[in-house]
Order: sequence, then structure tokens, then C-alpha cells
Amino acid sequence: MKPLILFPNSPLNPREVEPDFVSQYDAAKSAGCFTGVIDFRISNGQFVGSVRLLGGEDQSNGTAIYRGWMLRPNEYEVLFAYLKERGITLINSPQAYETCHYLPTSYPFIERNTPRTAFQPCNVSISREEIEAIVSEFGDSPLIVKDYVKSQKHMWNDACFIPRASDLDKVEAVTRCFLEFQDDDLNVGLVYREFIHLKQIGQHPKSGAPLHLEYRVFFLDGNPVAVGHYWEDSAYPDESPPLNQFIEIAKDIPSRFFTMDIAQTEAGEWIIIELGDGQVSGLPGNIMAASFYSSLVDAMHFNA
Repeated sequence: MKPLILFPNSPLNPREVEPDFVSQYDAAKSAGCFTGVIDFRISNGQFVGSVRLLGGEDQSNGTAIYRGWMLRPNEYEVLFAYLKERGITLINSPQAYETCHYLPTSYPFIERNTPRTAFQPCNVSISREEIEAIVSEFGDSPLIVKDYVKSQKHMWNDACFIPRASDLDKVEAVTRCFLEFQDDDLNVGLVYREFIHLKQIGQHPKSGAPLHLEYRVFFLDGNPVAVGHYWEDSAYPDESPPLNQFIEIAKDIPSRFFTMDIAQTEAGEWIIIELGDGQVSGLPGNIMAASFYSSLVDAMHFNA
């Protein structure tokens, strides 16, 4: 079975693929995938737009993979339902999408292999007392702050890294700065994670944020189909990361297609940073789109 790959369309040319995804679209076609473009927005909980299949009749047995911009879970649910009514079933259910898209919902599946994490739904007006209650379990440990999806890692010292959880003035200052930058884009609430010292391979030239030995692994049906360098323009070693322990963990993740970002600690151990839905996770620069889509075709054909 060859997959149907759906890409976002260009705002200027609705019948064409969004320019940022043209290379992936071309690679998917070359790999033998069926393709289409989606022109849509969500208004009052309803799908507004259309889906246009390209390059011949869809013979994917109704299974599709969306490769596009991040969607909030409620938006994905609307898209899923719209396509389902038209005989197209996205590879991940809305529940599976939310599980890997939001760190707190994926946390139970990776808790033993990822930094200690605390979280709380909130809005930008969260009080100092509420912030203190969330970080109280971390003692004097260093932290990073993010929301359920994103961090401000390129504002490392101002809106991401907290040297000591016990320094409540610093905790609040960094948190407030993070919330200011997120503003209306805040995803659900706050997430605090214990900062683990990872093997450093560089430093971001503008923000000063440390760049670590970190990889992104795409999994399809529990098996890795692509592994890439998380950071571009950084000196990675020639050898690939060990995947056996993560393949075992991946078997229990309730999603068909997801990413797992992994990193090596200074002590030499390998840990999970976070999961992501494979449909909206970026393709690392050193993963060639041609090989990525060929691997998807091979894996889906094998699992059909």
C-alpha cells in the first residue's frame, strides 16, 4: 500500500503546494506516493476549505499522512472528521495526535526515560503562588520552562533556562518573559522540566543556547524509518545513536506515526527529550526528502 500524502497549499496559488513543502512534495511523488493539497482553516469549529488530489486517482486504500504545519488538537480533530467523511483516514486518530503533540499527554509513556516534568494548565495571568506550587517538587534543580508544545530556547537566558528552582524571583521572571513571548500562542499551560546536562556539541551563535548531541527519530508502526541530526550546522559524530532501547519504548506509544527526539547526557546515557506527531514534525536537514518518503512507502507496503 502506497500512502496518500496531503500537503498544505500555497496561499497565493491554492492549486499548488505551499513553497516550504515543495521539495517534500516532489520527493513524495518520486517515491510513488499519491499526493494532494489541503486548502483549509478552522472557523467556529468547522472545516472551511477543500482537499484536492493530484497526479491521478488515489489508490491508497483511504489511508493518508498529513505533512504540514502544526495544528492544535481541536483543529486536527476537525480536519480528521472532514477527511473521514470523504473516505480518507489520517494515519493517526485525534487521540493519537494529541498524545504525541502535547508533552503532558506523552509523559506517562516516556516518564522513566525523560527528565522529571511538572505541568499545569493556565493562562498568561498565572499568579506567583501558582508558579511556586508547580516548581516546588524540583528543590534546587535547574529547570527549563515551556508550554505543552513549544519553548523559547532561542531566548535561552531570558525565557527558557532557570538556574535554580528554589530562586523564585528568577523562576517568575523567566516564566513571565516566556509567557510574554508566547502570548496568544500559549499551548494550554506551563511545563517545567528538570535541566539535565547533555553532551554539548556547539552553541547557538545568536542566543547562546547550548546545542546538544540530539537526534530526531521518525517511527512508523513502532519501527524507525528515519534518523536525523536535530541541530543543523553542528559537528555530529560519524556513528549513529543506539536505537534498541527506544524501539522497545516505541512499541508502547499509542500512535502509528510519531517522532522521538533523543539525546546523550554528559554521563553517556541516552534519554528521550520529547515525542511529536510525525505528521507535523520538521524534517531535519540531513534527512534527504527522497529517502524519507521512500522509507515511508517501503514501511507502509510491508505493514499493509
